[in-house]
Amino acid sequence: MIAAQNIAGVPNHLQVACWFFRHAVEAYQYVGGMSKLADCYYYGRGVTEDGAQAVVWFQKAADSGDAAAAVVLGSLLLNGNARAGVEKDAARGYELVRRAFAQGYSSALYHIALCYLKAGSYTRSR
Repeated sequence: MIAAQNIAGVPNHLQVACWFFRHAVEAYQYVGGMSKLADCYYYGRGVTEDGAQAVVWFQKAADSGDAAAAVVLGSLLLNGNARAGVEKDAARGYELVRRAFAQGYSSALYHIALCYLKAGSYTRSR
């Protein structure tokens, strides 16, 4: 059982939040916790910044049906992202974004439009 706390008075509140996200994933397989845990790693909130670990969690969330995580990961892949250790893979990135839109995630439409806008700057995957 978790005791109620005054959140404003909790030292290391980011570490506590990250712990709860991890617990939600590990104990309950909560998909939303996966993408929040990815955010923690990407921005170094409550944990040491680790872009590669963030990508792992974004991928797990996307594989579990989290359309928002699919769009984030797709965006990283569309352009490549050194911070996350992601090489450009426009085809895979587009597919993730397209899948998210097919799930009804309307914000993905913006990223699809960017794909067409920047089509000349994207190259096919190796």
